Amino acid sequence: MRRLALLLLLSGCGSEESENRSGPVPKEAPAAPIPAPSAENEQASRAAAATVSEYYEAIARRDYPAAWRLRERRPGDTLERFAAGFALYADYRATVGMPTLPVRQDGALWVAVPVQLYGRRRDGAPFGSVGRVTLKRAAGGDRWRIVG
Repeated sequence: MRRLALLLLLSGCGSEESENRSGPVPKEAPAAPIPAPSAENEQASRAAAATVSEYYEAIARRDYPAAWRLRERRPGDTLERFAAGFALYADYRATVGMPTLPVRQDGALWVAVPVQLYGRRRDGAPFGSVGRVTLKRAAGGDRWRIVG
């Protein structure tokens, strides 16, 4: 093991002369400036993040109908099934992060919002996870819906 470490150390060493033989180092082109987001896009991102905050605040209060109204429906979804998914938790909290700027696709706007979930299960065990919530706003619409 010591021999391998010594070989790796020595292989990284070189004289100035060998480094100069490789030729001049090409210069990188300067990076193009990133345009500032529009006020409309920033407002849309903030509104999406506010929807996620409202959603998790409703879950923390156990107001599952209020949280349910913020979700896009999928076939087979029911409020009862949604609420039952939180039965194991005594305390359910979220920290909402910085949303992405909206992306237009298929006639709708899409935003992803990072979220850290944490709390306690009914048995007293803590839980935590990190992920992101995807939201969609239909073209011409004013309400964000959680889709994933």
